[in-house]
Amino acid sequence: MKIGILGSNEVGKQLGKSFLQIGHEIIIGTNKPTTIDDWLNPEQTLTFYRGTHSDAASFGDIIVLCTLWNKTKEIIYSAGIENFENKILIDITYSDENFPGLISSNENDEEFIQQLLPNTRIVKAINILNRD
Repeated sequence: MKIGILGSNEVGKQLGKSFLQIGHEIIIGTNKPTTIDDWLNPEQTLTFYRGTHSDAASFGDIIVLCTLWNKTKEIIYSAGIENFENKILIDITYSDENFPGLISSNENDEEFIQQLLPNTRIVKAINILNRD
């Protein structure tokens, strides 16, 4: 399956690594390419691509949104609203860059994203991610 990951933070990288290990193709959309240049151990044979947020969103059959909550709207718009049409979005937004396992606590987050992306099926997921 093709998965587009929006966000090159620890959450995005750990999920990307897991998706790769079970055979999915991924593109990590980032505005900070150097954060993933040496992400995987060079001896590993897993292949992934990095690109813009738009590249990742248009590529993915499923899109994973793992960004700081305060960057969510900006990232969705940079990825292109049209790239989310009729897809599944796994929302793993979080509220504190010091604790990436904590998701945003605003009760209306999902409603806000659904209003931005009315033709997207959104699943809120993962409130804690172990880095090991």
